[in-house]
Amino acid sequence: MDTEQGKTFSLRDKYRMIETKKLEQLQAGNKELLKLVKLSYRNWLEDPDVAWRELGEQLGDGLCNSMGDGKFQEWLKKLKDA
Repeated sequence: MDTEQGKTFSLRDKYRMIETKKLEQLQAGNKELLKLVKLSYRNWLEDPDVAWRELGEQLGDGLCNSMGDGKFQEWLKKLKDA
């Protein structure tokens, strides 16, 4: 048993907490990915409410959130230098 802030947790409880946190992170990432795919598809359908600028900004934000700011900036620099 392990103690955290006066509460006692078994190893199994700690494992469940870690898995729950991972699942929540995956679900949040999936929501963002679904939002970006829908927006991209609407742009492809030539929806006048979705401009290339908006799509690009949303895709950039999604990539940055997924990759992390540092990795995104490195990747972006490699693209610009190519």
